[in-house]
Amino acid sequence: MLSRRYKEYFSFTRKERRGIIILVTIVLIIVITRYFLLNQSKTELNLENTDFAAKVKSFEESLVLKDVTPKYKDFENPGEQAWKVPEKFFNFDPNTTTDEEFISLGFSQNQVKTILNYRSRGGRFYKNSDLLKIYGIPQEQYNILEKYIAINNNQKNEKYNSAQYKNEMQFQIKNIEINSASDSELVFLKGIGKTYANKISKYRNRLGGFVKKEQLMEITGMDTARYNQFINQITIDTSLIVKLKINTVEYKELIKHPYLNKYQVQAILKYRELNGNFNFTDELVENNLIPIDVYLKIKPYLEL
Repeated sequence: MLSRRYKEYFSFTRKERRGIIILVTIVLIIVITRYFLLNQSKTELNLENTDFAAKVKSFEESLVLKDVTPKYKDFENPGEQAWKVPEKFFNFDPNTTTDEEFISLGFSQNQVKTILNYRSRGGRFYKNSDLLKIYGIPQEQYNILEKYIAINNNQKNEKYNSAQYKNEMQFQIKNIEINSASDSELVFLKGIGKTYANKISKYRNRLGGFVKKEQLMEITGMDTARYNQFINQITIDTSLIVKLKINTVEYKELIKHPYLNKYQVQAILKYRELNGNFNFTDELVENNLIPIDVYLKIKPYLEL
Protein backbone atom coordinates (compact mmCIF):
# COMPACT_ATOMS: atom_id res chain seq x y z
CA MET A 1 0.00 0.00 0.00
CA LEU A 2 2.77 2.40 1.00
CA SER A 3 4.96 1.49 -1.97
CA ARG A 4 2.05 2.11 -4.25
CA ARG A 5 1.70 5.65 -2.98
CA TYR A 6 5.41 6.33 -3.57
CA LYS A 7 5.08 5.08 -7.10
CA GLU A 8 2.20 7.47 -7.67
CA TYR A 9 4.35 10.42 -6.54
CA PHE A 10 7.65 9.54 -8.22
CA SER A 11 6.57 7.85 -11.43
CA PHE A 12 6.01 10.01 -14.50
CA THR A 13 4.33 9.47 -17.77
CA ARG A 14 6.26 9.73 -21.00
CA LYS A 15 4.78 13.17 -21.66
CA GLU A 16 5.74 14.41 -18.19
CA ARG A 17 9.31 13.18 -18.56
CA ARG A 18 9.66 15.14 -21.80
CA GLY A 19 8.36 18.23 -20.09
CA ILE A 20 10.87 17.83 -17.25
CA ILE A 21 13.75 17.40 -19.68
CA ILE A 22 12.73 20.54 -21.59
CA LEU A 23 12.38 22.54 -18.34
CA VAL A 24 15.79 21.43 -17.08
CA THR A 25 17.30 22.31 -20.45
CA ILE A 26 15.82 25.81 -20.32
CA VAL A 27 17.11 26.34 -16.78
CA LEU A 28 20.61 25.25 -17.81
CA ILE A 29 20.55 27.58 -20.80
CA ILE A 30 19.52 30.49 -18.54
CA VAL A 31 22.26 29.72 -15.99
CA ILE A 32 24.95 29.42 -18.65
CA THR A 33 23.80 32.59 -20.40
CA ARG A 34 23.79 34.52 -17.12
CA TYR A 35 27.28 33.30 -16.25
CA PHE A 36 28.55 34.32 -19.68
CA LEU A 37 26.99 37.78 -19.45
CA LEU A 38 28.42 38.40 -15.99
CA ASN A 39 31.91 37.45 -17.13
CA GLN A 40 31.56 39.66 -20.19
CA SER A 41 30.39 42.62 -18.08
CA LYS A 42 33.22 42.18 -15.59
CA THR A 43 35.75 42.10 -18.40
CA GLU A 44 34.38 45.32 -19.89
CA LEU A 45 34.37 47.03 -16.48
CA ASN A 46 37.99 46.12 -15.90
CA LEU A 47 38.86 47.48 -19.33
CA GLU A 48 37.12 50.76 -18.49
CA ASN A 49 38.94 51.01 -15.16
CA THR A 50 42.24 50.27 -16.84
CA ASP A 51 41.58 52.92 -19.45
CA PHE A 52 40.63 55.46 -16.78
CA ALA A 53 43.76 54.67 -14.77
CA ALA A 54 45.85 55.18 -17.89
CA LYS A 55 44.25 58.58 -18.46
CA VAL A 56 44.91 59.62 -14.86
CA LYS A 57 48.54 58.57 -15.14
CA SER A 58 48.89 60.47 -18.42
CA PHE A 59 47.37 63.60 -16.82
CA GLU A 60 49.71 63.40 -13.82
CA GLU A 61 52.73 63.06 -16.11
CA SER A 62 51.60 66.12 -18.08
CA LEU A 63 51.63 68.34 -14.98
CA VAL A 64 54.61 70.67 -14.77
CA LEU A 65 55.64 72.13 -11.42
CA LYS A 66 56.10 75.87 -11.58
CA ASP A 67 59.22 77.46 -10.18
CA VAL A 68 58.01 79.53 -7.24
CA THR A 69 61.47 80.39 -5.95
CA PRO A 70 61.52 84.16 -5.33
CA LYS A 71 63.96 86.24 -7.34
CA TYR A 72 64.90 88.10 -4.22
CA LYS A 73 65.34 87.12 -0.63
CA ASP A 74 62.19 88.28 1.10
CA PHE A 75 61.68 89.23 4.70
CA GLU A 76 57.99 89.25 5.44
CA ASN A 77 55.88 90.41 8.31
CA PRO A 78 52.46 88.74 8.54
CA GLY A 79 49.98 90.86 6.62
CA GLU A 80 52.70 93.11 5.18
CA GLN A 81 53.90 93.30 1.59
CA ALA A 82 57.41 91.80 1.35
CA TRP A 83 60.39 94.08 0.82
CA LYS A 84 63.30 93.13 -1.42
CA VAL A 85 67.04 93.21 -1.03
CA PRO A 86 68.07 95.92 -3.53
CA GLU A 87 70.44 95.17 -6.37
CA LYS A 88 72.25 98.42 -5.72
CA PHE A 89 72.80 100.30 -2.44
CA PHE A 90 73.30 104.02 -1.90
CA ASN A 91 73.26 106.42 1.04
CA PHE A 92 69.88 107.92 1.83
CA ASP A 93 68.26 110.28 4.30
CA PRO A 94 64.77 108.99 5.22
CA ASN A 95 63.72 112.60 5.86
CA THR A 96 64.20 113.61 2.23
CA THR A 97 64.29 110.41 0.16
CA THR A 98 61.62 110.27 -2.56
CA ASP A 99 59.19 107.41 -2.99
CA GLU A 100 61.01 106.27 -6.17
CA GLU A 101 64.30 106.14 -4.26
CA PHE A 102 62.71 104.15 -1.45
CA ILE A 103 61.39 101.64 -4.00
CA SER A 104 64.83 101.25 -5.59
CA LEU A 105 66.19 100.51 -2.12
CA GLY A 106 63.80 97.59 -1.85
CA PHE A 107 61.08 99.18 0.31
CA SER A 108 57.59 97.84 -0.34
CA GLN A 109 54.71 100.07 -1.45
CA ASN A 110 53.11 99.74 1.99
CA GLN A 111 56.32 100.78 3.75
CA VAL A 112 56.79 103.80 1.48
CA LYS A 113 53.20 104.95 2.09
CA THR A 114 53.69 104.65 5.85
CA ILE A 115 56.94 106.62 5.80
CA LEU A 116 55.54 109.39 3.59
CA ASN A 117 52.42 109.61 5.76
CA TYR A 118 54.62 109.88 8.85
CA ARG A 119 56.61 112.71 7.25
CA SER A 120 53.50 114.53 6.01
CA ARG A 121 52.24 114.74 9.59
CA GLY A 122 55.46 116.42 10.73
CA GLY A 123 57.34 113.27 11.72
CA ARG A 124 61.14 113.32 11.46
CA PHE A 125 63.98 110.83 11.74
CA TYR A 126 66.74 112.06 14.08
CA LYS A 127 68.83 108.91 14.31
CA ASN A 128 69.18 105.74 12.25
CA SER A 129 67.21 103.55 14.66
CA ASP A 130 64.19 105.84 14.28
CA LEU A 131 63.46 103.96 11.06
CA LEU A 132 62.43 100.97 13.19
CA LYS A 133 59.62 103.08 14.65
CA ILE A 134 57.84 102.87 11.30
CA TYR A 135 55.22 100.13 11.35
CA GLY A 136 56.16 97.28 9.01
CA ILE A 137 59.95 97.82 8.97
CA PRO A 138 61.47 94.52 10.19
CA GLN A 139 64.77 94.24 12.05
CA GLU A 140 66.31 92.20 9.20
CA GLN A 141 65.68 94.97 6.69
CA TYR A 142 67.05 97.61 9.04
CA ASN A 143 70.22 95.58 9.68
CA ILE A 144 70.96 95.49 5.94
CA LEU A 145 70.22 99.18 5.28
CA GLU A 146 71.48 100.69 8.54
CA LYS A 147 75.00 101.51 7.28
CA TYR A 148 73.53 103.35 4.28
CA ILE A 149 71.29 105.64 6.35
CA ALA A 150 72.75 109.15 6.32
CA ILE A 151 70.60 111.55 8.36
CA ASN A 152 71.69 115.19 8.11
CA ASN A 153 70.86 116.83 11.44
CA ASN A 154 73.16 119.80 10.99
CA GLN A 155 71.90 121.28 7.74
CA LYS A 156 68.52 122.91 8.02
CA ASN A 157 66.08 121.25 5.69
CA GLU A 158 63.90 123.73 3.85
CA LYS A 159 60.83 121.54 4.12
CA TYR A 160 61.11 120.32 7.70
CA ASN A 161 63.11 122.98 9.54
CA SER A 162 61.85 126.26 8.09
CA ALA A 163 59.82 128.42 10.45
CA GLN A 164 57.33 129.04 7.68
CA TYR A 165 56.62 125.33 7.25
CA LYS A 166 56.18 124.78 11.00
CA ASN A 167 53.83 127.76 11.22
CA GLU A 168 51.79 126.43 8.30
CA MET A 169 51.60 123.01 9.91
CA GLN A 170 50.55 124.48 13.24
CA PHE A 171 47.89 126.62 11.55
CA GLN A 172 46.48 123.66 9.62
CA ILE A 173 46.33 121.43 12.68
CA LYS A 174 44.50 124.02 14.79
CA ASN A 175 42.04 125.02 12.09
CA ILE A 176 40.74 121.85 10.48
CA GLU A 177 37.02 122.19 9.81
CA ILE A 178 35.75 118.62 10.05
CA ASN A 179 32.83 118.96 7.61
CA SER A 180 34.90 120.25 4.72
CA ALA A 181 38.36 118.75 5.27
CA SER A 182 39.72 116.29 2.72
CA ASP A 183 41.42 113.03 3.66
CA SER A 184 44.82 114.61 3.00
CA GLU A 185 43.98 117.35 5.51
CA LEU A 186 42.53 115.02 8.12
CA VAL A 187 45.83 113.12 8.40
CA PHE A 188 47.34 116.21 10.06
CA LEU A 189 45.21 115.47 13.13
CA LYS A 190 47.07 113.75 15.95
CA GLY A 191 46.42 110.02 15.98
CA ILE A 192 44.69 110.09 12.60
CA GLY A 193 46.38 108.32 9.70
CA LYS A 194 45.12 107.52 6.25
CA THR A 195 42.80 104.73 7.47
CA TYR A 196 40.99 106.83 10.08
CA ALA A 197 40.88 109.86 7.79
CA ASN A 198 38.99 107.70 5.31
CA LYS A 199 36.68 106.42 8.06
CA ILE A 200 35.88 109.98 9.15
CA SER A 201 35.03 111.16 5.65
CA LYS A 202 32.88 108.09 4.92
CA TYR A 203 30.89 108.44 8.14
CA ARG A 204 30.53 112.20 7.52
CA ASN A 205 29.00 111.44 4.12
CA ARG A 206 26.53 108.96 5.62
CA LEU A 207 25.47 111.46 8.28
CA GLY A 208 25.34 114.49 6.05
CA GLY A 209 28.00 116.14 8.21
CA PHE A 210 28.85 116.39 11.90
CA VAL A 211 26.81 118.62 14.19
CA LYS A 212 28.92 117.98 17.29
CA LYS A 213 32.36 116.58 18.01
CA GLU A 214 31.06 113.66 20.07
CA GLN A 215 29.70 112.06 16.90
CA LEU A 216 33.27 111.11 15.96
CA MET A 217 33.13 108.52 18.76
CA GLU A 218 30.46 106.70 16.72
CA ILE A 219 33.05 105.79 14.07
CA THR A 220 34.04 102.12 14.07
CA GLY A 221 37.31 101.63 15.94
CA MET A 222 37.44 105.13 17.44
CA ASP A 223 38.38 105.04 21.13
CA THR A 224 38.68 107.70 23.82
CA ALA A 225 42.48 107.81 23.73
CA ARG A 226 42.60 108.57 20.00
CA TYR A 227 39.64 110.95 20.22
CA ASN A 228 41.27 113.02 22.99
CA GLN A 229 44.43 113.51 20.90
CA PHE A 230 42.77 115.56 18.17
CA ILE A 231 39.45 116.79 19.53
CA ASN A 232 40.84 120.27 20.33
CA GLN A 233 42.31 120.55 16.82
CA ILE A 234 39.00 120.60 14.97
CA THR A 235 36.08 122.95 14.44
CA ILE A 236 32.58 122.28 13.10
CA ASP A 237 30.63 124.41 10.64
CA THR A 238 27.02 123.21 10.94
CA SER A 239 25.96 125.34 7.96
CA LEU A 240 27.57 122.65 5.79
CA ILE A 241 25.14 119.97 7.00
CA VAL A 242 23.30 118.21 4.16
CA LYS A 243 19.68 117.81 5.22
CA LEU A 244 17.00 115.30 4.22
CA LYS A 245 13.70 116.66 2.93
CA ILE A 246 11.33 114.47 4.93
CA ASN A 247 8.37 115.07 2.58
CA THR A 248 10.18 114.04 -0.60
CA VAL A 249 13.10 111.84 0.42
CA GLU A 250 13.06 108.32 -1.04
CA TYR A 251 13.76 105.00 0.65
CA LYS A 252 17.21 104.39 -0.90
CA GLU A 253 18.42 107.76 0.39
CA LEU A 254 16.83 107.63 3.84
CA ILE A 255 18.02 104.08 4.59
CA LYS A 256 21.65 105.21 4.21
CA HIS A 257 21.47 107.38 7.31
CA PRO A 258 23.16 105.58 10.25
CA TYR A 259 20.56 106.74 12.79
CA LEU A 260 17.59 105.00 11.12
CA ASN A 261 16.94 101.30 10.65
CA LYS A 262 14.89 99.56 7.97
CA TYR A 263 11.65 99.39 9.97
CA GLN A 264 11.77 103.05 11.00
CA VAL A 265 12.33 104.15 7.40
CA GLN A 266 9.41 102.00 6.22
CA ALA A 267 7.19 103.42 8.96
CA ILE A 268 8.02 107.02 7.99
CA LEU A 269 7.35 106.47 4.30
CA LYS A 270 4.14 104.50 4.93
CA TYR A 271 2.78 107.22 7.19
CA ARG A 272 3.58 109.85 4.56
CA GLU A 273 1.84 107.75 1.91
CA LEU A 274 -1.34 107.37 3.97
CA ASN A 275 -1.51 110.82 5.60
CA GLY A 276 0.27 113.14 3.22
CA ASN A 277 3.17 115.48 3.94
CA PHE A 278 4.47 116.20 7.43
CA ASN A 279 3.69 119.64 8.81
CA PHE A 280 6.28 119.37 11.59
CA THR A 281 9.21 117.00 12.09
CA ASP A 282 7.88 116.40 15.64
CA GLU A 283 5.14 114.29 14.08
CA LEU A 284 7.70 111.48 13.77
CA VAL A 285 7.63 111.10 17.55
CA GLU A 286 3.98 112.03 18.13
CA ASN A 287 2.90 109.20 15.83
CA ASN A 288 5.41 106.69 17.29
CA LEU A 289 7.29 106.36 14.01
CA ILE A 290 10.67 106.61 15.75
CA PRO A 291 11.73 106.73 19.45
CA ILE A 292 12.46 110.07 21.07
CA ASP A 293 16.19 109.33 21.45
CA VAL A 294 16.51 108.56 17.73
CA TYR A 295 14.53 111.68 16.85
CA LEU A 296 16.79 113.94 18.90
CA LYS A 297 19.84 112.55 17.06
CA ILE A 298 18.42 112.86 13.54
CA LYS A 299 16.44 116.08 13.96
CA PRO A 300 19.34 118.35 12.82
CA TYR A 301 19.39 116.44 9.51
CA LEU A 302 15.68 116.84 8.71
CA GLU A 303 13.72 119.55 6.99
CA LEU A 304 10.21 119.75 5.52
